[in-house]
Amino acid sequence: GQGGSIRCLAWDGHKNWLYSGSFDSSIFVWDIGGRQGRVWELHGHKSKVTALVYSHKYSRLISTGEDGKLVCWDMSKSRLETPDWAESDNCQLCNRPFFWNVKSMYEQKQMGL
Repeated sequence: GQGGSIRCLAWDGHKNWLYSGSFDSSIFVWDIGGRQGRVWELHGHKSKVTALVYSHKYSRLISTGEDGKLVCWDMSKSRLETPDWAESDNCQLCNRPFFWNVKSMYEQKQMGL
């Protein structure tokens, strides 16, 4: 997943894709509607992603970052999927429980990134 806190989100209501921009400079495209757990990662920023806007009419995602870049992504293009992740209730980096693992979060008094 994303290595930093999520800063911004955008939604494509036609494809049911969720876009998330992070402090680690990555943008992830989550295929929520496909229900197959597909995700793509977009690389174009060198610093925190600060804003995302999606235009269904033009099939474009616009992103801005603290690096001063404005990137226009053509979301009609095919992309390779991000490799599979291990299924776990804890973060692979910090071993803290994810938000859906409420019992463990409560017991440990902490939450994964």
